[in-house]
Amino acid sequence: MRQPLFSLILCMNGVEQHVFDAVTSLLAQSFKDFELILIDDYSADRSTLRALRAAGDDPRVRMIHNKENLGLPASRNIGIDKARGQYVAFPDAEDIAAEDYLQLAADVIKVCQPDIVVEGVIEDFFNHRGDVSYSKEHIPQTEDFPETLNDKVGIFQGQALPSLVQVLEKYELMHHIYTKFFKRSLVGDERFETQKHYSEDFFFTLDMFERAQSVAVISAAPYRYERHLRRQKQLSLTKGTFIERHRRVAASQLHQEENNLDTLSSRQFLGALYMRYIMAELGRMENPSAEIRADERKHWLAFLKEDPLFKLLVADTEPGPGVMLKFYSKVLLAKHPGHALRLARVVAFLKSFGPNNYSRTQE
Repeated sequence: MRQPLFSLILCMNGVEQHVFDAVTSLLAQSFKDFELILIDDYSADRSTLRALRAAGDDPRVRMIHNKENLGLPASRNIGIDKARGQYVAFPDAEDIAAEDYLQLAADVIKVCQPDIVVEGVIEDFFNHRGDVSYSKEHIPQTEDFPETLNDKVGIFQGQALPSLVQVLEKYELMHHIYTKFFKRSLVGDERFETQKHYSEDFFFTLDMFERAQSVAVISAAPYRYERHLRRQKQLSLTKGTFIERHRRVAASQLHQEENNLDTLSSRQFLGALYMRYIMAELGRMENPSAEIRADERKHWLAFLKEDPLFKLLVADTEPGPGVMLKFYSKVLLAKHPGHALRLARVVAFLKSFGPNNYSRTQE
């Protein structure tokens, strides 16, 4: 059987409102040499029926049914095992791909066959009415590319490759797995973590970058990441999210240190990222749905100040430019926890109108 260029692995569970459009957008690609592997993760709704309706009789589509709910990471791993393509990618069942999503990557692969291709993302934030409240572009700029293939494509290889992690963090793209195309031979026996359900995309990407010899980055965003209110609220109230975010920042700092990239500016950058995660966690704690007592919140703040990562990136590092960063730093370093808790109530208030409102304050 002929090997397609791409294997697209799309996992479904509880996405009946969105999966038809997601599948339709993938099958409408201008580049046709791909297979679409649909993984039904024991969905209780009509996700499978809607996906099959969108697929019709397209021979590029394969459906795999899990006999129980395994979760997104394990379902993606099944897709990797079944993939026949030269490259694998993981579009989401709630998102929309522009018609050149694959063509842009294919054009780069034809020229230089990189281990990984990275594209940008447009993040759409939806409101209570189901309308897009605002959109945010995450598009790498050529000024950050160590060398270029053309006016839209940068190449990271050799000694420049480790610097890619912070470049993608700058554009909030490390955790967006949906616009990364990994050479199947590079993936090998590597798989997504199945015991974690938030940061598995980041760690899979980090592992791939550390294996890769070359990565192509495209300064374009042919993919819309749809931040529906259900998805946003589910994440904002998920207990354990901060632990995974902490693990992610710690891994980024270790990567910088191991590759001689640990500088004041890199610590300021990661410190800013860490403070945003801390404020998001405080907002979660102040949300009545979280049911967290005041003494537990104070205990968490006390624990936070003893965290070596907090000391390194926040307490011992002057905050970078920006009024909000300096304000966050001052509040978090204050001796009395009441200041931070009062700010957390503001965060919780903003999120009560939808996490998209809070996200806008972070720009």
